Amino acid sequence: IECSDYLLSQLDEMADLVERLNETYTYASILGCDTKGKTFSISKNEMTIQDYPSSERGFVVRLLHHGRYFEYSFNDFEDSSSLEEKVNRLVQEDLQIQKEANLENYDHILCYDDLRYESSDCIVQETLESKGIDEMVKLLSRIKDKVMAMDQRIINVKIQCNYIHVSKAFFSQNKEL
Repeated sequence: IECSDYLLSQLDEMADLVERLNETYTYASILGCDTKGKTFSISKNEMTIQDYPSSERGFVVRLLHHGRYFEYSFNDFEDSSSLEEKVNRLVQEDLQIQKEANLENYDHILCYDDLRYESSDCIVQETLESKGIDEMVKLLSRIKDKVMAMDQRIINVKIQCNYIHVSKAFFSQNKEL
């Protein structure tokens, strides 16, 4: 499955942000997620195709600084220097709050991702883009017709299918996934 165009357009900025943050923090990573989809609904007299209602898009920055753990989420990715400034300001504010509350330092192991994974690119399922909306509608219509034909007492059948495409990108000092 291919990564979304939106995440692909952010990869360089994500990598740059992690590189910048690693100059200041013991650990820095960013996870980007872009989820979108379609909902197909077909009944005897009606067919609707809508955008999937639970689409999401955003980024999570995770940091370790002076034995303290920080995590921030953002709906939009600004340029790496602006986001770095925002993260640095938030860390300083939160560091002060943690110190005033006498919170203990977190175990640094929470943030290290030394484990390495090997992966290969492969298509794990057919995408909606490759199958096509017309083919999806035909498939769901055949299912509806088959169920309708099972018994003459069936007056209506509603078939609903959600297609969801989740794209993720992860960067840290040790990994790029």
